[in-house]
Amino acid sequence: MVYGFLREAVRRFKNDNNQSKGDAMYLKHTVSGDLVEVLDMRALINPKQTKLVGRFHAGEELQDPATFNKAELIFPSGEVLPRCWVDANYR
Repeated sequence: MVYGFLREAVRRFKNDNNQSKGDAMYLKHTVSGDLVEVLDMRALINPKQTKLVGRFHAGEELQDPATFNKAELIFPSGEVLPRCWVDANYR
């Protein structure tokens, strides 16, 4: 299952030239357990931003964008986000 997720994420990363927002990837929302499509990669990797814009990837219809706390997001494999993405004082 993780392999399929990674394959899809790489495919979307390569094909995102058709999207106006740029590159997207998926993370798991720890509160709901659903996947979140990250729409703002810059906010994801910026340790000074605690929130990012994304949308739930659930159901058949495209969900509306929403704001998510980075502290509530993990990789689908269960790993936490890298510290350099969430801690502005990390060196």
